[in-house]
Amino acid sequence: MRHTTPLARGDGFTLEEQRMHSDTDRWWPVQAHARHALVLGRRGSYAVRLRGWQATLDPVSAFAAAPGDEQTIAHGAGARDMCTVLTLEPPLLDDLTAGGAGLPDRPVAVDGRTQLRHRLLLRHTRRGADPFAVFEEAIRLATAVLRQPAPRPAGAQRPATLRAQRRIVRDARDLLAADPAGLSPAQLARALGVSPHHLSRIFHRHHGRTLSQFRLQLRIHHALDRIEAGESDLSGLAADLGFADHAHLTRTLRTHVGHPPTALRRLLGTDGPGGPPA
Repeated sequence: MRHTTPLARGDGFTLEEQRMHSDTDRWWPVQAHARHALVLGRRGSYAVRLRGWQATLDPVSAFAAAPGDEQTIAHGAGARDMCTVLTLEPPLLDDLTAGGAGLPDRPVAVDGRTQLRHRLLLRHTRRGADPFAVFEEAIRLATAVLRQPAPRPAGAQRPATLRAQRRIVRDARDLLAADPAGLSPAQLARALGVSPHHLSRIFHRHHGRTLSQFRLQLRIHHALDRIEAGESDLSGLAADLGFADHAHLTRTLRTHVGHPPTALRRLLGTDGPGGPPA
């Protein structure tokens, strides 16, 4: 079951929220995209097949689709997942891609600054911000996603080998998403029944990011979630997410998101001004 909620509409774009629930892990019927779209994960994760590739959409990844692209998805049984869909009309897309450079042909990683852009756009729509401000945030988010480098294809492999590797990578993502601070590389590999070297190699090949890069972006995602929800105990937050201390968390957010926790509370809090980051 998919429930779509329109969030905003502007000059050349629309913004929607999609909430999805499935009682099984079977693939959904194929659907064709009607417009150019950027799809960003917000909660949970689910498998996507599109244009010959298969990958997982999670809160630190995104993918692009063009009109006519046929897509199918599969969720874990009982999962309740959410994504944001930003559609772009051709003139606006051409402007954003410098006259037709095109959309990424594979899923892309979403870094900390892009995560913040995503949250600021959603916050603007929730607060009923001026349409001009919403348009500017939508353009900033689209530009940030389009600038993310797409990973190279994994390369030709036997179907059985490819399926086995995808399963290992998927399970690694699920374990890290559930607790990005709880497992060491050796413990993660042991839980999956493979060597740390093999896990590291195939994860990077299929995901385009190293395990440590993916884990870091997940920790940033969880930190932003809790700061946005009003978390004030930064020392406890740092400990929960596996940072050495409050100062380590602050340095990480400043480096990868562009702001320390105090500034993020102002940007993302329900009572702060919430203007765009510098």
